[in-house]
Amino acid sequence: MRMAKNITSSAGPLATLGFVFVLGLAFSASQALAQPRSILPPLSGGNDTGGIQPEPVQPGQLPPLNPSQPEPQITLPDQSQNLGTGQGVLGTLPVTGSNPGRTGQPVQPGLAGAANSSIDGVFAGLFDQIVGPMPTAGTQSTMRELLGDGSFRDTRGADGLARARALYRLGFIEDATGAVVEIEGQGVARLAATATMFLALGREGQACGVADVSDLPKGAAPGPTFALLEVLAFCKLQSGDKKAARLIAGILKDQGGGDALYRALIAGAISGKTPKINSRRAKTLRPIHVALFTKTGIPIPDRLIDKADLAVLSGITRKSANPALTLAATERLVAAGIANYSELDALYAQIAPPDFDPATALKSKAAGSAIGRASIYRLLEEIGDDQTRMALSVAAYEGARKSGSGTSAAVLFSDIVGAIVPRPELARYAAGAARLLFDADRPDIAAGWIAAGEFADNAKARFKPIYAHKLKAIAAILAPDAGFGLGSGALGSNISSVRLSRADRAFISTEARLLAALGDEVPQVLAKIAGTPPPPASQAASAGPVEAIRALAPLSRVNIGKIKIEPLSRAIGALRGLGLEGEARRLAADYLMARL
Repeated sequence: MRMAKNITSSAGPLATLGFVFVLGLAFSASQALAQPRSILPPLSGGNDTGGIQPEPVQPGQLPPLNPSQPEPQITLPDQSQNLGTGQGVLGTLPVTGSNPGRTGQPVQPGLAGAANSSIDGVFAGLFDQIVGPMPTAGTQSTMRELLGDGSFRDTRGADGLARARALYRLGFIEDATGAVVEIEGQGVARLAATATMFLALGREGQACGVADVSDLPKGAAPGPTFALLEVLAFCKLQSGDKKAARLIAGILKDQGGGDALYRALIAGAISGKTPKINSRRAKTLRPIHVALFTKTGIPIPDRLIDKADLAVLSGITRKSANPALTLAATERLVAAGIANYSELDALYAQIAPPDFDPATALKSKAAGSAIGRASIYRLLEEIGDDQTRMALSVAAYEGARKSGSGTSAAVLFSDIVGAIVPRPELARYAAGAARLLFDADRPDIAAGWIAAGEFADNAKARFKPIYAHKLKAIAAILAPDAGFGLGSGALGSNISSVRLSRADRAFISTEARLLAALGDEVPQVLAKIAGTPPPPASQAASAGPVEAIRALAPLSRVNIGKIKIEPLSRAIGALRGLGLEGEARRLAADYLMARL
C-alpha cells in the first residue's frame, strides 16, 4: 500500500495532491489545537522531542505527556496490576491458584544487563511473537513477569516499543503505558502506540496531546500511521474541528485505513447522527472504538466484549454504567488473570435477586450471559434442592466456558458444587461437575463426581470406561500425588476388551506425551494404546527469560484446543524450567480438557 496514493474523492483541487501533503492541509485548516508539532526528529543537535519529556516512571504512576493540557488523572494501583489470585510484581513470578506445585520462584535473570549493551532491535522480533493473550491465567501472568525481567525492563527504541506492545496485547495496560512513555523518540509507531494506550486508560486529553502532529514522514508504515490518524480525527472532533476530522477520516478511508466499525462511528460522530453498528461483523473492539462509542453516546453492544482487546476492558469496568457490560468485561479479566476473583464476586453480589424461578432459569438463555450467570448465582442463595443447585451451577459454568470465561465462573460456582455430596441420583451432572472443579483447580473434590458417574445406577448417566479414564487422566495431571494414576483408572489391564475410536487413541497418545513432558512415568499400557514406545520422562532444565518467552510466545492468541503438541510440550518444559510446576500441569490439564 503506497502512503502517497492520490485522493480520488470529491476534494476538487486536492484530488491530485499526495497523502502527506493533503494531511498537512488538514492541520493548517485547523485552528483548534494551537502550535501543532512535527513528529520528525531534529536534523542536528538539541533534544527536541516535541514536548514529550520521558521521565522515570514508577509502577502505577503515569506522568501526563502534555502537562499544559488539563486532564483528570486516574489513580492507578500502587503495583502495576493485580495478577488474579497472586500478588506478584514485575520481576518476580507470583504464587497463583491453589495448586501446591506453583512455587512462585523468581525468574532467573539469564541476560541481566544485556538489553542495555545490545544493539537496538535485538529483542524486538522476540517480543513481536506475543500477538495476543496467553491461553491460561498462569501463562498470562508468567509472560508478564518475563517481560518485566531485568534483561528487558530498561529496553529502549525498537526493543522497548515491541515490549510495550507485547504487554498491551497481553492486556496489562498500566504496564504497557508505563513502558511506552519511557521510550525516547518521535517515530510514528511510538506515537501511535502511546496515544492508543492512553485512550485505553480513558485519558483522552493525553492521547490527543500525543496525536497532535503536523506532518508525517513519507516512509512511515501504514499500520501505525493509520492508528495515529484514527486518534487524530477523534481529537479534532474533541476540539470542535469537524472540518479537519472529516478530511482526515476521508483520507483514512481512501487509503484503506480504519475498519468498518471505526468508519461507522467516526461518521456518526461527525454528522451527529446515530450510526448503524453491525456488531456481529466487527472483528475486535479497540481503544479508539471505545472512545468513539463514548463520543457518540451509543452503548457498547454486549457481544463486543468477547471480541475486545483485553487492554480496553479495565477502562470499561471503571467507566461503564451498564452492569451487564461491566460483568462481562470483569469475567474476561478474571479468566485472564488480570483481575481478582473477589472483584467478580462483589459484582455478582450487587445483582438484584431475580424474579424468575429455577425452571425458567434452566429453560432460558440466562447461562449464556454474564448478567444471567450473576442472576443464577443469586438465585442459588434461595434454593436448597441439590439437584436444582447442580443443574444451575453446571449450566452457568458451561455458558461461561463457551464465552471464554469458564475459569471465572468455575471458581465462584465451585463452592456451591463442592458443598454437595456426590451420589447416584445426581450422576447426570457428574461430567459437568468434574469439568467445573478441574477448571477451579479442585481435582480432589472432582474425584467424588468421577466415581458417581463411573458407578451410576442409571445406565444413561453412567460414564463409558474411556470417558472415566479421560477424567482421571486430567485429575492425575493436576494432582499427581492424589492416587489418580492408571492403576486406579477405568482401563486397567482389561484394555483389549475396550473399544477405542480414533479420537480416543489420539487422546491417550496426547496424554502420554504430556506425562513425559511433565516428567511423569508413562505407563506401558498407554504407550501400547498409542502405538508407540513410551516417551522418556523429561527433566526440567532451568530456563532464562529469552528461552522461556520463545517457548511460550507461540501459544499467544491461540485457542488451547488448536495448539500443536510440540509447541505445547516446549511451553510445559519452559514453565518447569522456571520452577512453575503447578502452572505447567494446569496448562497440560486444560489442553486435555479441550479434547474431552
